[in-house]
Amino acid sequence: MTSFFATDAHAGKDGIGRVSDLYNLDGTIYSTGSAPNSASIIGTAAVGAMASGTQGAFLADAYQAVFDMATRGAMAPVDSGGKTPYSYYNATVGLLTLLMMSGNFSH
Repeated sequence: MTSFFATDAHAGKDGIGRVSDLYNLDGTIYSTGSAPNSASIIGTAAVGAMASGTQGAFLADAYQAVFDMATRGAMAPVDSGGKTPYSYYNATVGLLTLLMMSGNFSH
């Protein structure tokens, strides 16, 4: 899973801003109902990268992206399809992953 997000075209090639929260089985982004750049998907991919030990740049970029999402003062922008990465679920899971990535969530 970490390689998919860290080295695939979704994150590694095009940057962290290309991560979606729904994918087809072939790895392409699911077009109906998919939200871009949600804290829940980026955060959980980053926590998974913590275990691999080889995805340092991805982990750092993902941490910063989730941190920025959690601390900005306004709601996330709505994309051209009317989707936003912000929801109660995404924010909550994003916060939990930030706690884990920062070492403040004991395991």
